Amino acid sequence: MITRIPYGLKGVVAMAQLLVLGCGEFARSALFLAALPAVLQHRLHLPSVITLGWLSGGLLYGSDTLLRSPSGWMVDRLGAARTSCLAALLLLAGVATIACSRALGGLAVGVMLVGAGMAPVWTSVMAGITGVAGPTRQAQALSVIFIAWLVGGGLGTLGSLLLLDRLLLGPTFAMLTGAAAVAAGAGAVAWLGTRLLHERTPHRAARPRVGVRTYVRRLGAALLAARALVPGLFLQTFILAMVLAVVQRYATTVLQWTSGQVVWLLLGGGSVAVLLLVPISRLVDRRSPRLFLRVGFVIAAGPLAALAWVHRPVEGAVVAGLLGGSYALILTSWNALLARTVPDDRRGGMWGVFTTLEGLGAACGPPMAGLLWERISPAAPFVGGAVALLLIALVYSLYPIDRQLALPQAE
Repeated sequence: MITRIPYGLKGVVAMAQLLVLGCGEFARSALFLAALPAVLQHRLHLPSVITLGWLSGGLLYGSDTLLRSPSGWMVDRLGAARTSCLAALLLLAGVATIACSRALGGLAVGVMLVGAGMAPVWTSVMAGITGVAGPTRQAQALSVIFIAWLVGGGLGTLGSLLLLDRLLLGPTFAMLTGAAAVAAGAGAVAWLGTRLLHERTPHRAARPRVGVRTYVRRLGAALLAARALVPGLFLQTFILAMVLAVVQRYATTVLQWTSGQVVWLLLGGGSVAVLLLVPISRLVDRRSPRLFLRVGFVIAAGPLAALAWVHRPVEGAVVAGLLGGSYALILTSWNALLARTVPDDRRGGMWGVFTTLEGLGAACGPPMAGLLWERISPAAPFVGGAVALLLIALVYSLYPIDRQLALPQAE
């Protein structure tokens, strides 16, 4: 009976960490897409697109991206559960600051706190869940992580839009503060569960403490061994961010669709991705991820380019479904491939670096989309993204990225 207790505690800790991620994405997505624009326009009377971009892009996602690599060191030093708990508390402080703020300075501080809180959440959840899953179930563990991310972000966006449709800022921020509070409570449960698990695990080896300089050197050597993965880390999020930055504007200004049609199409594509993540992850764990990755890139290129010739919402629904399915293939197989390259003693640090590179791609995508829109045509971001996907598929079809990497040993 005693031997079963750690496995139960592992499940509790894993579920608590997933709840931290889901509730955190609920709050951040709602802020980014709905609440921040409403606060600027109706509370501060600053309906400036530049101010909104500075807050959401520069401070929210900027602080998130810059702190992901340092948060990896925190995970390896403090543990995934403790880091996620502290991060959730920081997220709660940020949401509460934004809810109470009546000036732009206070709003900026709150936004930075939210970004700084979400950086360790992603790293700690990635490191914690993949570490518990073991080498043979990496894709399945990652599929559950991304389901929590997609469901949390989608529900946060939809809930905030429904409330703000009636210009109800108070209930909206009550909802977001509640979500952040649930994340903080789940983080505390994960921390407590981890402590109990360690106390009931006999003969547990202590984790060796290393200095920052030694840790960074080990991390750099491991990243150098995985250098073939770096272009894909950057480009996959770069392409996605480039498309998402202009898809709503393209649909409403070029195709003359309503905003409601665009929102439901995006949610439809996300729903297809959620439904396919688990079955695809089981196939990925049984076979090499490279096959599914190559197929996903090729399939995604077709509907992405087709967006430039879509005219009716029905056609858009078909394209959104195909993109959602291909994204499920790419997301699951790509991150399973990354998980296989991560050494146990640098799990948090490697995931921190990987997610930082992905964040840089997401940050560079929207400016490139605007440049292609203005210099070439509104359809250019979609065609350019499709061409880039085909190039990635070709390169990773020729290069054996699923082979075992020669990672350096810890000293």
